[in-house]
Amino acid sequence: MRFYVNDNNSVINGAWTNWSNLQSKYPPLDIIETSDSYKVEVELPGFKLDDLKIKLDKHVLRIASSYENCKQEGRRYIIKERVCKEFERTLSIGSDVDEDKIKASLKNGILIIDMPKKEEIVPKQINIAVNG
Repeated sequence: MRFYVNDNNSVINGAWTNWSNLQSKYPPLDIIETSDSYKVEVELPGFKLDDLKIKLDKHVLRIASSYENCKQEGRRYIIKERVCKEFERTLSIGSDVDEDKIKASLKNGILIIDMPKKEEIVPKQINIAVNG
């Protein structure tokens, strides 16, 4: 299966791109394949479940944030290094993912989306009876 990652309408599929620019705009993610599933891990330090929205529509997984903690009025920063932003990432997933069994969890600043693969359909051998 091939994953297509879309960040701000740019499709990345093995082509070289300016990774430092991309990483500054979007949280980094890993896609891991095992024998029975795919796992997406997204670094989201400081985010809570209420800050995130995950949707699946027609083989497209959409991960978005609306980070309310960014909008704190009245603060005067001396140093501000922590990134505080809204983002949206989309992943086109293949037809071998069992969409009804996708689960997501957030632990220690890592969003984990577990996408089990569909069980492989094994052809059934049909014996032919000989009459007479």
